[in-house]
Amino acid sequence: MGRTSHRAARRLQLETLEARTLLDGGLAAAPLDFSGLRLDQSTPHPTHILVHFQPGAPVAPALHGTAIGDKLPLVNSLYEVNLAPGVSVAMALAAYKADPVVLSAEADATVQVKQFPNDPKFALENNLYNTGQNGGTVGADIKAPAAWDVTHGNTSIIVSEMDTGIDYNHPDLYQNIWINQPEIPKSRLANLKDVDGDGVITFVDLNNPVNRGAGKITDLNGDGLITAADILAPMQVDANGNDTGGGGWAHNSTQDGDKAHPDDLIGWNFVANNNKPFDDNGHGTEIAGVLGATGNNGTGVVGVAWQTQLMAVKFLDSSGSGDIPTFIKALSYAVAHGAKVSNNSWGGGSGYSSSLFSAIKAAQAKGHIFVVAAGNDTANLDNAPQYPASFGLDNIVSVASVDRVDALAGYSNYGPATVAIAAPGENLWTTQVGGKYGTDSGTSLATPEVSGAVVLVWGLHPDWTYSQVINQVLGTATRGTYVQGKVVSGILNVGAAVGAPVIPVQPPQVIPPTPTPPPVVPPPVTPPSAGVTFSSAAAKNLEYYGSAISSISVNANLTVSNLQVQINVAHNRDSDLFIHLQAPDGTQVVLVNRRGGSGANFQATTFDDHAGTAIAQGTAPFAGSYRPESPLTAFNGKNTSGLWRLWVDDQVGNGNGAIASWSLTFNAGT
Repeated sequence: MGRTSHRAARRLQLETLEARTLLDGGLAAAPLDFSGLRLDQSTPHPTHILVHFQPGAPVAPALHGTAIGDKLPLVNSLYEVNLAPGVSVAMALAAYKADPVVLSAEADATVQVKQFPNDPKFALENNLYNTGQNGGTVGADIKAPAAWDVTHGNTSIIVSEMDTGIDYNHPDLYQNIWINQPEIPKSRLANLKDVDGDGVITFVDLNNPVNRGAGKITDLNGDGLITAADILAPMQVDANGNDTGGGGWAHNSTQDGDKAHPDDLIGWNFVANNNKPFDDNGHGTEIAGVLGATGNNGTGVVGVAWQTQLMAVKFLDSSGSGDIPTFIKALSYAVAHGAKVSNNSWGGGSGYSSSLFSAIKAAQAKGHIFVVAAGNDTANLDNAPQYPASFGLDNIVSVASVDRVDALAGYSNYGPATVAIAAPGENLWTTQVGGKYGTDSGTSLATPEVSGAVVLVWGLHPDWTYSQVINQVLGTATRGTYVQGKVVSGILNVGAAVGAPVIPVQPPQVIPPTPTPPPVVPPPVTPPSAGVTFSSAAAKNLEYYGSAISSISVNANLTVSNLQVQINVAHNRDSDLFIHLQAPDGTQVVLVNRRGGSGANFQATTFDDHAGTAIAQGTAPFAGSYRPESPLTAFNGKNTSGLWRLWVDDQVGNGNGAIASWSLTFNAGT
């Protein structure tokens, strides 16, 4: 789906997605550790440590305020050492490690169950648990398994999906679709059992055999499941209009008091004005999967919230477009029917609307949290506001996108004072219409991760105000250098947000057998005037609606003062391509933002700040020297050493291509 070049001020549109994979593919991924346990040493036990004395040596306290406790079995001379109040773990460890009769002293580590779901595509979801899949950085994720150690979500917090609808028959979504409790026919409710005891009738309950049969609900479409399609079917009634116990639950009911929306059992379609908010675009289903695909069901992917209630509110049509009055009606419906949170992966452009502002402010007065995409225009919203992300209300949480190495995605809007938080949004695996799965990118995909975190936090603390919930999510975000100065808080850390221990991912460490002197760092090398060039000739294919990432490892200790980049990229339509360069510290510069019209290929194309022609004024095929979209001087003063990455994204999907080769020339002409 291509980037929308202009949004009229009065039209609301879904946030265009950056790189959709349409097929249910099987990407290779790094194996995950499903052993089920982990050692958590981030919060050591405060009342004791473990000390291993030399066998035969006297066992005695090495510090006042400590006492030798239980001797542990199996290991000779291994003891618990108890600490008196006021004696810290650090003090005790220092004292016992200095004792010559002690072999080792260590803090007590907690052994915990590691909550990995059995969903087969979880291994591909690097946004949730990044093991380095597909070129990612280990730990560049939202720390979802740590959150799942604490909660999987619950049905107490309803989240409205303000979008193009949801495929409510999808095998990974149907159990988490909201049911409007007051609209359940009384003749059926009397026969239904709340199987899991959560106080509401959900599709989890309806799929239990105890709730199937006449006078309850049956599988009317023959898919073997009880889904929204079954309960939305017409009720079978007799000549007097009485329920015969057959068919679905729809019988022109407004028993919830909402006369404008009869039989609104799972939400409402504000485009067609009916009770079937089915997704006829695909966007809403993708967003729903990131937020709330059912976890640990042995099927497909997993969402941030394994268990939740997704209210399907369709206000965008099949093209992904809507208007302000329709949205206001949709938001009013969601708030009136108990949605505490809304996910809004759409934007209205730069035009300010006082009506839209007033509607979101009215929702604020009801304690409603409005999570919204920051947008995909590489814009600083501090200087160029877009709405509704830039309204500035304290119930709005605007979300930027980061990639699989925790750097701000090249397309993402940002704003150090206005965009609240960032979350992964690059090539996320999720649900698609028709029971399918695929990948997509954009701030649209990052937004439901934050909505899911809000749902998990509020489910744990139902008495909290909306401000407390937002503060918890933003206050626990990971402060990374890659988004420093780009968003208000940092990168979403849902594990910390729900109060789980934060376990930093550390690379393996090699401990030398004997101490070695510190390495001698040579002084910076003064390069020759021609510059120093590093190249990559390993071709990287660019798949349909996909990305290609090529890396160059630079082992020279230089300081950048003038950088030139040369690329050879084959593609049949240059205007489909978004190309950016990332330094080892995460700094990114956009080289090309969809230029060249229908022409093909970049042929020995050099990007140089001193070139006479800007890339925007060039024509394809591009050959020779051009000034990039943003200046390469952003890299000046940085050290060259480390991994440099060239990213090429096909944002439209009109064909295939490849990165044939590319090179970096540092300090040319100095």
